[in-house]
Amino acid sequence: MARHATSQNTVGEEPEPGVLYLVPTPLGHLGDLSPRAAHILGHVDKLAAEDTRVTRKLLARLDVHPELVSCHEHNEEGRASQICGWLAEGLRVGLVSDAGTPLVSDPGYRVVQAVLADGHRVCALPGPVAATTALSVSGLPPDRFTFVGFLPKKPKSKADALLEVQALPWTMVFYSACHELLRDLAAIEQHLGDRRVCASRDLTKRGERHWRGTASVVQAELRTLERVSGEWTVVVEGAAPAPVQEGVDDAADALIGALLAAGLGARAVRDVVADHTGLGRKLVYDRVLERNRD
Repeated sequence: MARHATSQNTVGEEPEPGVLYLVPTPLGHLGDLSPRAAHILGHVDKLAAEDTRVTRKLLARLDVHPELVSCHEHNEEGRASQICGWLAEGLRVGLVSDAGTPLVSDPGYRVVQAVLADGHRVCALPGPVAATTALSVSGLPPDRFTFVGFLPKKPKSKADALLEVQALPWTMVFYSACHELLRDLAAIEQHLGDRRVCASRDLTKRGERHWRGTASVVQAELRTLERVSGEWTVVVEGAAPAPVQEGVDDAADALIGALLAAGLGARAVRDVVADHTGLGRKLVYDRVLERNRD
């Protein structure tokens, strides 16, 4: 078999000056850190981390010692400007989150936005993502999916966020904190219906477990736990297809006739009947026009 590796894609490549490297870190299992990611972590001049305490442990395991600085939601804007300055000086800079791929429900977007606006290059390494890991093992359709991330904590905002995705026909992936998990599942059941879900805890860690079933069944099982702990990813079935509408039934047709007889315009009749019956507006409007021609 022919070999196509070049010096540009070998593990031992040196990070380039003036480039920001987005480096995925393991979700839990250290073996999931790629050799290339480990090499980059050992050869950047500066490393921006969501939580330096978490990243310092990983660096100690690797026995590498780049200069470590924090980059989290409270200081990201200021840190972005500083990182742009380092890149302009020709330094090699890395960015990591606590676990998984940076920017996916983690800090880093403002940094990348600023770096690109300043004309510097960003290099993203492939690696672990909790959303796709959970999707793969969920047993739900993976061909099309929407990543929703964390739901808001306030009940009204949580409900609004779920109503935005209520009609989506494809699988959805949520992140959930352990103290919010049961509330998130209850809101999913209330606003999306009792759909099939897979709630995954501590992906790739020793305590990894998956609860599959309808939202109500999974909630009942989780309530039997002594304590809900760990990091959670919840995969939810998409909305069922709307039933095929074959035509306007007698009751709806009678309502159309009554409203037309009362002098309402065609569009007004369409809107009233569609809202009252749940029939599609085009279906109703076509029938209204037919009756007007009779």
